[in-house]
Amino acid sequence: NESMKSIGELLGLPTSLARRYATEVKSRMNRAQLQRAAGAVTEGGLTVTKAAAQYDVDPEKLKEILSGHIHKVKNGVAECQRNLSTLYKSVGLKNARLLKSLIEKYEDGDVNAKQMLEIFKHLEDLQKKSSKVTVDWKARFQAIVDKSKEDAA
Repeated sequence: NESMKSIGELLGLPTSLARRYATEVKSRMNRAQLQRAAGAVTEGGLTVTKAAAQYDVDPEKLKEILSGHIHKVKNGVAECQRNLSTLYKSVGLKNARLLKSLIEKYEDGDVNAKQMLEIFKHLEDLQKKSSKVTVDWKARFQAIVDKSKEDAA
């Protein structure tokens, strides 16, 4: 129940950053409470109303989670993988069409070999950059996992 300014001062952060951090923390806490309440209904035998009251959550949001009509969490990873596969397939097909078109232009004399090699190098550089960004995100995630393990120990 503190103001964002006082939270920022307590944490030594600018108000905008404190607001973002506090919002994320509140969201995580609310989500955890909703999950506990959902577990109490499905495994603990409580009614939606009683679980919502006990865990101090909105009964309507609890009903949405129990009905499965929001954020299909269990399928989240599979859905994310499907989306990534579709995205990469789409990018791959676009790259293939572009390269095929450029090769035809090369054969017609509209593009020279040096320009073609520049295009290939640029595409390879973009792919390396994308791979590096993925490795960086993986390292960030691993740091979070390692910190969680330390905190648990």
